[in-house]
Amino acid sequence: MIRNLRIALLAAFVIVALSGCFGSGFNPGSYAGNYTGTGTLDNSKTGDVVLDFNGSGVATGSLTVTGAGTGDTSTFQFPAGVYPLNGSVTSTKGAFEVQGMVASDKPFVIRGSLPAVGQNSTYTVFAGADTHTGTLTHN
Repeated sequence: MIRNLRIALLAAFVIVALSGCFGSGFNPGSYAGNYTGTGTLDNSKTGDVVLDFNGSGVATGSLTVTGAGTGDTSTFQFPAGVYPLNGSVTSTKGAFEVQGMVASDKPFVIRGSLPAVGQNSTYTVFAGADTHTGTLTHN
C-alpha cells in the first residue's frame, strides 16, 4: 500500500515537473516508445531493463535481476527478482532518469540517454556507492 502511494506520488510529481520545465519548444513525445537493455550488476548478475515512455515523457518499466548472489562483496546487492521503475525524460536531448527500490529501504537510480529507433546507448545504474553500466536499445 505504501509502495503504491510512493509510486503514485512520484508519477504525479514527474507530470507536474514536466508540464513546464522544458519550455514550449520541447516535445517529450519524440521519445515515446519501448526501450530494452541489459547490463551486469553486482557479482556478475544480469539486469534486464524494460522502459516504456509515454507521449508526456513519463516512464514506467522494470529491472529484472537474474543470477546467483553467493560471495557477493558489493556494498549494494540486487537479489534476483523484478523491480518496478518510474521516471521521466529529464532534458531536451533525451536524457532520462528512472528510480527503483530493492526491499523497502534500498533505492537505486538508472540514468542515461535515450537512443533513436534501432540505435543503442549506454546507461548507468547508481546503487549505493556502486555503479554498473548497460546498453539500451529503442525498439
